[in-house]
Amino acid sequence: MTSRALINQESFMKKILVAFMTACVVFLAGCSKIEVKNEKGWWTDYDECLKAASESGKKIMMVISADEVEKSGETLKQELFYTEVFMQKYQDEYEFCEIDVSPSLIVNAFPKNNIPEAIRNDKAKTRKFLNEHKKGQRDAAKILEKRMKIMATFDVTHRPMMVFITKEGYPIADVQYFPSAQIETFDEIIEYYSPRITEYLTLVETAHNSTGLDRVKAIDDLYNRTSNSYRYHLTELMREIPKLDKENKSQLVGKYLLALATSDTIDATIARKPHKIAQIYEKVAKNKFLSKQEQQQAYFAELYIIGKNSPTDKELKQMKALLDKIILLDPSSPIGMQAASKLEQLNEFIKRREEYEKKIKEESEGSDN
Repeated sequence: MTSRALINQESFMKKILVAFMTACVVFLAGCSKIEVKNEKGWWTDYDECLKAASESGKKIMMVISADEVEKSGETLKQELFYTEVFMQKYQDEYEFCEIDVSPSLIVNAFPKNNIPEAIRNDKAKTRKFLNEHKKGQRDAAKILEKRMKIMATFDVTHRPMMVFITKEGYPIADVQYFPSAQIETFDEIIEYYSPRITEYLTLVETAHNSTGLDRVKAIDDLYNRTSNSYRYHLTELMREIPKLDKENKSQLVGKYLLALATSDTIDATIARKPHKIAQIYEKVAKNKFLSKQEQQQAYFAELYIIGKNSPTDKELKQMKALLDKIILLDPSSPIGMQAASKLEQLNEFIKRREEYEKKIKEESEGSDN
């Protein structure tokens, strides 16, 4: 993973954090009824769909849309996905899941404390109403967190979007463009992706049937074939690598410790604990199985986290220390040379800031006299 990739990953995590903080505000405005499957036979709860796929052995076909604001998603559902022809053709092979992030699914029902006039003078009915409202808010919070996690960990940048997923929950590929809502057109899409799906399923089977260092290699092959946007969903498989190869004979342990740090930072962001992210990278950077370049990557990620907002004087010192560590590890590597450039910029920034603060202080003292 390059330093640029790490920066993009941190930007991605920042997007997750913003989405979740926004979600916390939204769900307080209304409530929603928990639903796991709609009347058309499509799962609306991804976790429940994943359980069903694990039991049935089917793959998952997940559609993510916002039907109220993007009508193309609703059109595809009504004219294609919900049709009897479509269901009969693909239901033996796939569990169907739809994730609709339309606003009314989050903000609906009734506003807080808007007690109906007819029951305002009845304490018992008012209490019952408020209790039901609180339950509705809790239900809305659960739905919201689940759907925001899907939006973030599947890196949804376009809607409607379809993702093909294994029964274990490993994303295979996504479709972000549908030329039409005709079944013939969708058949062509399936035909196009079929070789990739088959190849990916073979890699999954190989990983599951392997043991020891062979399993390490098989997991690595699967990881490399998985899009960078979807590797978070391989986290549990990645956690096996350090356990399977305790002496790092594969020379892959450092790679996966760093990848796991990225997964852990995503979890910390989703849990709204961004203060823990820098600590995660600091800890993994000290692991003996990381190569010098991997250590540099970990420190660079920590550097980005500390400096992405307006850093304090203490944080500026931390950033300088991290840049020194990166350079000391290998000054001739691409990250080492980038760190040297960053250190020059940081020193210049600190110098100008100190000069500005000194000037302000002198002007303030002069005006007092």
